[in-house]
Amino acid sequence: MSKYASMIAMAWRMLATKGAPCVWSKRTPVQDPAQPWLEVPAVAETYNTHIVVLPYETVARRVVGYVQGTTVPTGTLLGYVPGSTEFTPELRDMVTVGDETYGVAAIDIINPDSDEDVFYVVELRR
Repeated sequence: MSKYASMIAMAWRMLATKGAPCVWSKRTPVQDPAQPWLEVPAVAETYNTHIVVLPYETVARRVVGYVQGTTVPTGTLLGYVPGSTEFTPELRDMVTVGDETYGVAAIDIINPDSDEDVFYVVELRR
């Protein structure tokens, strides 16, 4: 049991209660045996989870420093996803929140004791 267990549980509860339901689509590329140099993207799996989406221009301006090596254009959104999900976010994934679908442009993992991921900070773009 980590020394951050109570804070991790609180973060997961807050993301579940304050977040919006979303569908996370894991896009796994498929290769055509006849043309192995071409990758055809295919949606292999979808997961239901919660996400808190914040516009970069307002609340998340201070947090963007944690998303390493990125330049954030105007209109970018930051999403907070619980680390307790049954999947690991990847850059080729798509996130659908309500009627809007976003691509994942950057991912940062917040895990204070390197034992258990508390949440993921993902940069979302249309």
